[in-house]
Amino acid sequence: TLVELSPGTERIAEYIAPYFNRVSRKTYYFQYLPPNNPTGKAAMTANDRVIHISFPVFSGYFESGRLEYRTLVKWALGRMLPNPLIRCENTPSFVKVFLTAQPGRKMIHVLSSFPEKRTPRTEVIEDRIGIEGMEIRVRLDSLKPKAFYIAPERKPVEFKREDGYLTAVLPKFNGYTLAVLEE
Repeated sequence: TLVELSPGTERIAEYIAPYFNRVSRKTYYFQYLPPNNPTGKAAMTANDRVIHISFPVFSGYFESGRLEYRTLVKWALGRMLPNPLIRCENTPSFVKVFLTAQPGRKMIHVLSSFPEKRTPRTEVIEDRIGIEGMEIRVRLDSLKPKAFYIAPERKPVEFKREDGYLTAVLPKFNGYTLAVLEE
């Protein structure tokens, strides 16, 4: 849904009218046509509390896998959450990182695998993928880290504190690793 700008709202992207409306999403030749005319309407708006995208970006990404949609959502999340709980650098897009907590420690789970659809309903993980040089940053807030290590071996990982984050490069791993931050 295209929207008009309200006071305090910034137009991030303008809607450009196509030469013709697509009848079927299965018709691809329209993707090669240049845009037609600016409309003055906003395709994406933002203020300090809300970002509005005027098209179905999530279902569009699900259906087409267009990198532009993912990049757009990443930008929007970065604008709304400038200091996330966790950041990762030098990390492929298929790597999943999540943070859990227990009293006195936080645990960073990193899963590096690429599920393959082997049947109409089943995704299978057959191979572990090695990751090397992955930089991880965990927001400290009031945490005062005493130790950072790879579990269960308790292998120490060097870290530094900078800009309110614990920063470390994880040692090479295949498929899965668990890093623990203790207070």
